[in-house]
Amino acid sequence: MTETREILLEELHNIQVWETEQKDLWFWEKIGRLPFQLLDRLTPKFVTAK
Repeated sequence: MTETREILLEELHNIQVWETEQKDLWFWEKIGRLPFQLLDRLTPKFVTAK
C-alpha cells in the first residue's frame, strides 16, 4: 500500500507538533537525555548502521 500526499503531509504535521512539544520538557528530563545524546555522538557510524 502506498501513501498518498495527503497522508504524508498529515504525518509531517504530527511530527512537527511532537517536536514543538519536546522543546517544553522539564529541566530534569533534558538532563536525563544527555547521556544518550553523548552516546549517539560517540558511537561510530558503522556501529549505528548495524
